[in-house]
Amino acid sequence: MIRQLGMPKEFRIDPPAWPEPTLGLLEEIFRLLQSPPPVSPAAGAAESKEWDRFLADIGTGLWRIRQGVARMAKQQELPKGVTRALDTTWDVFSQSGLEVRGHDREIVVGGESFRIITWQPTPGLAREQVIETIRPSIYYRDRLIQAGEVIAGRPEGNGADAGSSERM
Repeated sequence: MIRQLGMPKEFRIDPPAWPEPTLGLLEEIFRLLQSPPPVSPAAGAAESKEWDRFLADIGTGLWRIRQGVARMAKQQELPKGVTRALDTTWDVFSQSGLEVRGHDREIVVGGESFRIITWQPTPGLAREQVIETIRPSIYYRDRLIQAGEVIAGRPEGNGADAGSSERM
């Protein structure tokens, strides 16, 4: 459905029975992603920050929905239409230059695009790694607009106090 918004109206498939305000909002988001608002030199920084915040909020929300749907799919059968619509929406955002990156199970080496909120001793780990992503890192056209936030795990028994240090 979302891909249809990129097509000329005469080539679009009939829209599903969604409430009109929802369809209008999706069309507006798609239009904005295709061509971000121009930034004037006078208002440049403020408009750019608002745009970045908008994209970060959309990306974070979509990432959380995707995580929730994945958890639900493991527990029960979901209608294919739900996962297909979500995957299509995810693809549209990706094609528009919005990249949303979760960090679960990534090895912590330093210099990552995420901030470690806390360290937690975790059984079964051989190295320091991310055990949970709180907020994903978000890039728009290869520019970081939101650094992720994670909980990192340490192997148990390494003598470090959980939460005693923070590394970026």
